[in-house]
Amino acid sequence: MKAWLSGLAATLALTLTGAAPQSLAAQDASLEAAVLAEINLARTHPAEYAERLRRFRAYYHGKLVREPGVPIDVETYEGVAAVDEAIAYVRRQRPMAPLGENERLDQSAMDFADRAGPAGIMGHVGPDGSTVIQRIRDTGLWPMSAAEDIAYGPDTAVAVVRGLIIDDGVPSRGHRSAIFDPGYQVAGVGCGPHRVYHIMCVIDFAGPMLQR
Repeated sequence: MKAWLSGLAATLALTLTGAAPQSLAAQDASLEAAVLAEINLARTHPAEYAERLRRFRAYYHGKLVREPGVPIDVETYEGVAAVDEAIAYVRRQRPMAPLGENERLDQSAMDFADRAGPAGIMGHVGPDGSTVIQRIRDTGLWPMSAAEDIAYGPDTAVAVVRGLIIDDGVPSRGHRSAIFDPGYQVAGVGCGPHRVYHIMCVIDFAGPMLQR
């Protein structure tokens, strides 16, 4: 099995957008559904998504980026170079099947957000030492392959997924690779409050399941 377990701080640097989230209780359910829909847009229509990234590129000034309506500049690690690489990568992708929603993966993602967020934890290891594989198995699923992406700070699906695809400062580009991995068939999303970064979104991916 594989799980992307590094580079969270680098992803955070790009995805923080300055504005504090609205009421989390009111928005979480719709945010989770929107994150999966945004991932599936990138997977099923990569050319369209690459064009979105091209338009976003215009908001960079050196290593700083600021979208219209955002009150502060966000400092990135790599600047526009990471966006250019992401655009080229996404343009090379062939359309692939969308990820199906899996309620047990929703559960594993939400359980982790519920435990890690209030504790202010960053990374993929839970307060109890659990790994993404263990958390998924605890729901009764035994996938042949799995991965986990986490975004801290952004409160819109567009910002969550865009940050993970650009993967600024993450040499492996593991978050991006998970989103575009054709071996993953289903996913689950859980978003909730984070003590330090206001909000976190966890995306758990899984491939074919072992029968037990």
